[in-house]
Amino acid sequence: MKLALLTTIVIGDICVFMLFIVFGKSEHGVTLWQSFIRTLLPFAIAWFSISPWLGSYRTSTLYSFRKIAFKIPFTWILCGVFAVIARALITDSSFLITFAIVAILFQGLFLIMWRCIFMLITLRYRGHLTLNTDKLSEI
Repeated sequence: MKLALLTTIVIGDICVFMLFIVFGKSEHGVTLWQSFIRTLLPFAIAWFSISPWLGSYRTSTLYSFRKIAFKIPFTWILCGVFAVIARALITDSSFLITFAIVAILFQGLFLIMWRCIFMLITLRYRGHLTLNTDKLSEI
């Protein structure tokens, strides 16, 4: 995969995590720095250390609706569980099931949406998306 595409997908993934902490900051009234340390770091570290091993950055995953719909949620749930446990340990607080559910669902849905948008834009840019038939050609 080209470095520019990989960089774009990584930056987009980071933006998904940042979007979550911005919403959390406004909802819970904590500082951006607290949100960054307590929330973004555990989720980002879990995602970027586990997901590449499970194929989340393979070209075959990035350009397949089916793989985005199944592989990304599976991988994200695994990473999310690790992240909420790490967050509870880092913040020395109890494990909150409601936070875990909201964090995993919200960020998971936004990861899937981001990855689909990335796929559609890059396929369109490369000319691999045929809008007349709404079918994706093989890469």
